[in-house]
Amino acid sequence: MTDTTPPTLTGLTLSSRLIHTSRAPQSISVTLSATDDLSGVAAATIFFEAPTASVRATLRSTNPHPGQLAATLTGTATWPQYAPTGRWAIRIVASDQCGNLAKVYAAELAAAGMPSSILTE
Repeated sequence: MTDTTPPTLTGLTLSSRLIHTSRAPQSISVTLSATDDLSGVAAATIFFEAPTASVRATLRSTNPHPGQLAATLTGTATWPQYAPTGRWAIRIVASDQCGNLAKVYAAELAAAGMPSSILTE
């Protein structure tokens, strides 16, 4: 049997959706849940993309239990001091053990009732 289906994002939680970077760098905890039909969830990269310029905060998390069909991935994303203010859109790329990629954009996250952005002030 060949695995040609990418993982499915089932949940996304952020410890905060508002951060202030004027005095110091700021971090948030991120928890992402995903499932895969055959080979198992391998990893996910979460991009927080600034409203201006090509600035982004990135978090990559790898499944500590390769081959599990359902996985919960956690990590910390950090914004530098004086990061651009405004709404940062969230984009996620998740992969399974066979390399199939799921790309989930802010609009899809919002439609699924998941956080789709973070606000910096």
